Amino acid sequence: MIITEIVEINGAQYEHLYSDCGMKLQREEAIYDDVYNPIGSDREYIEVVSEEATEDDYKIPFSILEKAKAYDVLMGGN
Repeated sequence: MIITEIVEINGAQYEHLYSDCGMKLQREEAIYDDVYNPIGSDREYIEVVSEEATEDDYKIPFSILEKAKAYDVLMGGN
């Protein structure tokens, strides 16, 4: 699940988004570990599995990672 928290950087507030299970975030063709957006930017992200992923990289069982990779392939993702 993508977690959103409000953080303050140099007096300005931003949304910090990251995966609760260590997955990458993707928006269009770009992939991120985590992101900081201006509040109200309405940018949308999805969680994706890195091609180089190993079970130790994530906080979820690897069988789920394999299913996520297969889903990404079926849906035309990475």
